[in-house]
Amino acid sequence: MEDVVPEIPESQRSAIESFVAARRALSARDPQPDWFWLWKDTVDASTFVDGSIPGDYACPPIGTMRSILPFFDVGSRVESPERRARVPVKSVVGSSWRWHEGSLPSGARGSVVSAIEFFTDAECAEAGGRGANVCLVNPLGIFYVSGEGKNRVAFLARHGVELMPCLLSERSYPTAERLELVAVREGLLSCWLCVLDSNLAVPIPYPEFTLPILEAYGVRRSKWRTEWPMLATVMNSFRMQRGEDLEVVRHSTSEPIHFGLLKAREEAARLTPLSVRLPLYSHRRLDRKPNYVRNVFIVFAALFVGFWVFERSQAMLGLGGLLGVMAMLAVPIGVRADERTDAEVALLAADACSNIERGLDEAQRSLRAES
Repeated sequence: MEDVVPEIPESQRSAIESFVAARRALSARDPQPDWFWLWKDTVDASTFVDGSIPGDYACPPIGTMRSILPFFDVGSRVESPERRARVPVKSVVGSSWRWHEGSLPSGARGSVVSAIEFFTDAECAEAGGRGANVCLVNPLGIFYVSGEGKNRVAFLARHGVELMPCLLSERSYPTAERLELVAVREGLLSCWLCVLDSNLAVPIPYPEFTLPILEAYGVRRSKWRTEWPMLATVMNSFRMQRGEDLEVVRHSTSEPIHFGLLKAREEAARLTPLSVRLPLYSHRRLDRKPNYVRNVFIVFAALFVGFWVFERSQAMLGLGGLLGVMAMLAVPIGVRADERTDAEVALLAADACSNIERGLDEAQRSLRAES
């Protein structure tokens, strides 16, 4: 059985271990300072806090990974067979179910020593029975329990066990060069977005966890680019996903927004040509400037002809006027397209879906090409 300890920079390993330790602390029964409880109230119980809901409840580790790692779902299981291995407990995200660090996990019997022996036995790296299923997010270097074995992780960490036997699989993740971290401010709202391939964006719900991991991984910070859609359009799109909730960056993940498609929607929303019905012409859209002087001249010319031909007869004057109006309407009237303001364009172009499936397909194809 091999020991799988990813060869990653020490700063990256430290960031991962710090996050895993912080997540475990959220469900620990140990005394904590006041600031910790205030901070704990800001995180989503269904994502982090084991046992926060009455009854038999455990937070699925994969939900934690989706909240912490932007574009986690872009990756996929690496096409390699599962293998028996031992993995570093400090880098494994687990989840307790009716148990906590100071108690014996489900399935354990007897003393703490016997429980440790039970969960570090080679049989725990076998499929079925008491085996643990763990997945490595490669090349990030963080592990999570993908099936059975969630309960034992915190227990083993509590008692200083360094390696845990498991049946190990791997999962891919975008390289650091494909990702960017962007700090944005929109009105009173400040948040972080992660951009993939300069074309897909998601908000980062928990930057206190995500930023240290991704920056140690090598992801760079960037500023908003002019070739991207307007920031207001992007944030409006995230709000539409969340039912107009202004807190678009907390408590749950959002679907990716496709920059290319939003940019096209902005261009379409920028101009508003009017449709004009003309008696002798079909519906037509015109974008040239109205020629009011020409149209008024036609009316007066028609009236003058009416006076001259019909010798100023009142009846003929009315007929001449009618002919003049008809002549004016028979000429295409130009209508200038009014340009909408940026705020109006941002509202009209926002799209909660933004063709998410297309954007993810593009990203996944790129990831497979890298592999």
